[in-house]
Amino acid sequence: MNNKSSRASFSASVLEVGFSEQPENFELFAPILDVSGRAGGLDANVEALYNLFDTSEKMGIGAGGNLGAFGLAGEATVGARIGIIDLSGTLGGTLYSAHIGADGGVSWNPQTGKLNAGFGWNIGLSGGVKVGGNIGINIGLICPSCISR
Repeated sequence: MNNKSSRASFSASVLEVGFSEQPENFELFAPILDVSGRAGGLDANVEALYNLFDTSEKMGIGAGGNLGAFGLAGEATVGARIGIIDLSGTLGGTLYSAHIGADGGVSWNPQTGKLNAGFGWNIGLSGGVKVGGNIGINIGLICPSCISR
């Protein structure tokens, strides 16, 4: 079986700023925070993941695509790791924009022992919105032998 992970993308911004705080692999309680802002930009991407059998890399299924332009864009992802569960949600907005897109998927990363499921969508004309969510289960924290080395 031929396993694929493909992505084609173009992104350009006049200005981009951001901040990110992610848990380390071994942390059981930690915040998840990612905030970003962009001014004057274009985005286009198409991606697909279908790898169900090759355990040397991330396995899963997923797809997505986005196309648009914006004057101002901002988003924030907020969540937490509680034990072995990572939960996060994303909310964003745009001004002076025209964009549309969606993505989603389920994956297993044998190098980190993490099972992950996420989704997102965005739409805007003049002003817009972006919404997303993610849940991760860090099986590698309680089953170190489940991680490929």
